[in-house]
Amino acid sequence: MCFVLLLLCPFALSGVSGFAISQGKHSFSTSLFQNQIIAAESTATTVYVSLTDEQRVERLQQALAKDPSGAKELLNELATLRSQSEAVRQAYVDDLLEAIPTKLPFWTAVPLTARVSKRSRWAALQRTLSLTTPTVNDGEDDTVEGRERRRRRAFVLLLQSLAGEDVKRQPAIRSLEKQARQESKVNAKDLVQRRPADLETPQYTVLQQKSNFEIRKYDPFRVCSVSVSTTRPVNNATDEAVASPEQPSSRAFGSLAGYLFGKNKEQQAMKMTTPVFMTGGDNRTMSFVLPSAYWNGGKTAPEPLGGSGVRLEDVPGEVRAVVMFGGYASKNEVEQRKSQLQKYLAEQSEWKYNEEDVFAVAQYNDPFTPPWKRLNEVSLPVYKS
Repeated sequence: MCFVLLLLCPFALSGVSGFAISQGKHSFSTSLFQNQIIAAESTATTVYVSLTDEQRVERLQQALAKDPSGAKELLNELATLRSQSEAVRQAYVDDLLEAIPTKLPFWTAVPLTARVSKRSRWAALQRTLSLTTPTVNDGEDDTVEGRERRRRRAFVLLLQSLAGEDVKRQPAIRSLEKQARQESKVNAKDLVQRRPADLETPQYTVLQQKSNFEIRKYDPFRVCSVSVSTTRPVNNATDEAVASPEQPSSRAFGSLAGYLFGKNKEQQAMKMTTPVFMTGGDNRTMSFVLPSAYWNGGKTAPEPLGGSGVRLEDVPGEVRAVVMFGGYASKNEVEQRKSQLQKYLAEQSEWKYNEEDVFAVAQYNDPFTPPWKRLNEVSLPVYKS
């Protein structure tokens, strides 16, 4: 499946999340960079695909029912396009999306009918796509191209989920629809368990908890950061190549990825951690947490190359109010969570915040993690009143 994720990176959003790489420069232990970094193109120019348009629709219907092999076959065929242009790969996904009927009988809105009706399963797919397609990210323009890119990404993510779905008593697409709808009811314990267990993350102590809100006392740690707002050239020599390089956040990601892949003065690749932070408003900053070996006066981190825009920063120990949530950290979602966090702080008397302090957004999971398995946070420094 890894080579499939390499192929699908153009469908990823510019939002980023937690991941890890091994000491080998391009040997990855999770899929974030496999999704976000563009793979080197093969020299092959001829691509062989085995399915007709009708057969692809049949395989999709199999996947929507109870047969994951249909989704696997579509993903495998899509993987054969890895040597082709982004436009070719997009066209393949667009053809599958266009096969989804838009006009369906009213009774297909009844979920139970999906057990016996292909048209009802199409309707369930439409509903699940609507639930799982992200809205625009902060700092991006809400263009037609952007909406199409996000819909492609949501569809491919659903294909991957269908390929791994093992259901016996209900259609697979209904199982995914239920999981997507239950996302709004998830509790704090479930959210915390979505944090990748094998990745280092800043250490903290929970001082207070209520629902999905926490007051945390963080230990000091260290990050590498880059300004998202600063104009930088596409395909800068110090950056890793990324999907959607026209997006400022993608270019910032590429700059940090280049530093961590070994494009630094010591040419040293490093392990990654989780989460990835985004802070600030008009002057946004993206940060990757450095491995703990570089915290608290430990090892000296490699020096960034000139022109990369990367800077190393110490984050002091501090107390932060945090709200956890699943799904995607889209612009609208983040604004809602900021308001919730301010309301939570206003309703209690122990902790206060300064109006001039900036919020931080943390994303823990790779871009192809389903929304019902994702963890995000919005946080703010606080002090005792």
